[in-house]
Amino acid sequence: MRQWDTGDTRELCREHAWVAEVHAFVQGWSPAALEVMRGQPPSSYAEHVAQLRAWARRLQDVPPAVVTRNRLFLVDSPLLACITAELQALALHEASLRSKVLITELSTVLKLYRSVGSDILTVAKCSHKLQQYQGQMGELQERVEYVRSLNDVIRHCFRPLAPDEESQENALLDMWEAFVFQQQEASDFITLRRLSIMDELEESLQRARRELHDLLAAATTGRFRDPASNARAAEQDLRGLLLCFQATAARLDELCHSQKTLTGTAVPPRRARAPQPCGTRQTLGCASPPGSRGLPRHGGQGSQTSVCPPPQGTAWTRLSWPRART
Repeated sequence: MRQWDTGDTRELCREHAWVAEVHAFVQGWSPAALEVMRGQPPSSYAEHVAQLRAWARRLQDVPPAVVTRNRLFLVDSPLLACITAELQALALHEASLRSKVLITELSTVLKLYRSVGSDILTVAKCSHKLQQYQGQMGELQERVEYVRSLNDVIRHCFRPLAPDEESQENALLDMWEAFVFQQQEASDFITLRRLSIMDELEESLQRARRELHDLLAAATTGRFRDPASNARAAEQDLRGLLLCFQATAARLDELCHSQKTLTGTAVPPRRARAPQPCGTRQTLGCASPPGSRGLPRHGGQGSQTSVCPPPQGTAWTRLSWPRART
């Protein structure tokens, strides 16, 4: 311990005024302060690390403890190394997490783009995604650049990336390049074949409407209106017809949604009168799939027969257009 007079104490305070800034920073550091760093620009990590290391170098020239009569200074520099380690852990976690999220998102859309020529519903889904992501390309690129910059900060301020971290970064950059390329390919595919796409869509809509008419006609004519038919057999067959009807109606609804997506405007559904039993009325068009009320039940005696052939067009055939280049 050394005794200092008032003049020496003032001089010491002037020379080590910067220690008060270090002390305030260390005392204010907490898990909440670390959480504030999440999502900050990568340059913020670099600035914090540079400042912490500059302080640590200066503190090496300061005695571990300088004591006056009022116990004015007591400096503990290892805390700065602990804060640096916490920043390193956060940067590594953020880079890994953001890479995984981006890779998952991009790979899902990329898979859809690569199947753009498979069927009419996929074309509509691709068109919807194109509209969605064309307005988000700048934001997506910023997210990719953020991860790349954060990895650069880790390399320059902390340590080299581990092999698995390097692989993850390369996977993200490759995925981004493939996404940008395939986005343009899918856009060109839809633009160049728009007339063919709309013709195919219209044919699919007409086919689905005819199937619904046929199913309703089958459920409201013949033995289903014959009181002498077998009630149990009729009920089983009606259940089969109901499943066919609901599946076809759901497909019609998807086709109407696809039409709206591809044209950009709501298209009024075409409605047609279907055969109705017992004076009831029902219409068909681009509407939500009807419930069981659309297929009445009738009882009686008779033999059981199959009344639900597979709806036409249930299995989509691949369009004859050439696939987009992958």
